[in-house]
Amino acid sequence: MSDERSSLGLMLGFLTGAAIGAGLGLLFAPQAGKDTREQVKDVYDKASVNVKDGYDKANDYAQKSYDQIKDTMDKGFEQIKGLLNKEEVVVETKAAPKKKTAKA
Repeated sequence: MSDERSSLGLMLGFLTGAAIGAGLGLLFAPQAGKDTREQVKDVYDKASVNVKDGYDKANDYAQKSYDQIKDTMDKGFEQIKGLLNKEEVVVETKAAPKKKTAKA
């Protein structure tokens, strides 16, 4: 699970860096202002799609992790309840019979 998380973080970092680098490259390129604005808009649109995709993947991963943890905890609680119920039965069945006391 940790490997998936670090891979996802690496991918998001790479995409963010690529978008920033492309944007800076366009801003400092020698061309007309109109062309630069169009290219910046294109880079922005592509970056927005990439960020949204990355967010969706991260959200899906978080939801799956949450569901797995919840299922594991629910199973653990059920096992504990079963053990506690079993202990109660064992304690009840092993209880010593009451001794009769003789009156003098």
